[in-house]
Parts: sequence; structure tokens; C-alpha cells
Amino acid sequence: MQLSPSIYLDKLQSACRSSTETYFQFANKLSALFDYYIESRKVGNNYDKLMELIVYDRIKASLPPFLSRYVLALESSSTLLDNGGWLGKNALVEALDAHTADLTQFNGSNKTRKWQ
Repeated sequence: MQLSPSIYLDKLQSACRSSTETYFQFANKLSALFDYYIESRKVGNNYDKLMELIVYDRIKASLPPFLSRYVLALESSSTLLDNGGWLGKNALVEALDAHTADLTQFNGSNKTRKWQ
């Protein structure tokens, strides 16, 4: 059974060493979780793509909830699921900038418009 990329990332980020586990075993567990995560995102052995994914995940981790939901909706498209389920850094930041610009424009126009 294969887990989703977000589950692998969550398991990787929340992993803790148990009191019965050696540091060697813990390091192997972390390495395996990282490998599963990279494989699920279809990064392969491409360093540039790996770096892009790490930055991508860090941007997503910094988002407020309403933007996280927006990104999750974008990532749920069937074409992305075939490519590891992520947009890529440039597509992510372009989508976020466009969405926040639209929100700013919409909120700004609502302040001056009088509804009847």
C-alpha cells in the first residue's frame, strides 16, 4: 500500500527516536521515510528538482490556512497526481501571487462599493 506524499512528509517531519531505538536505526528510519517521500513526488536523482521540492514544501508550510486550502485544491488535479502531486515552485508562487492579488483587489473594491 502506497501512502500519499503529504503523509510521507508528515511522518518524516514528526518522526522521533524511541528509547529502544539506536541513533543508527533512527537515521535509517529517517532515510527510508525521505526516500519514500522523494519517490512519491517523482523527484528521482535530480538535485535541482529536490531543491525545488524542499523550497516548495517550506513555502506551503508558511501559508495561512486559506491559502493552504487553495494550494490543496490546485494540487488535487488529476494531471498533477500523475506527476507526484505538486505544482513546482514557479507555478506555486505564480498561483499564490495571482490569488492574493485577486483577493486584495476584491477586498479593496468592496471597501468602496456600497451595497444596497
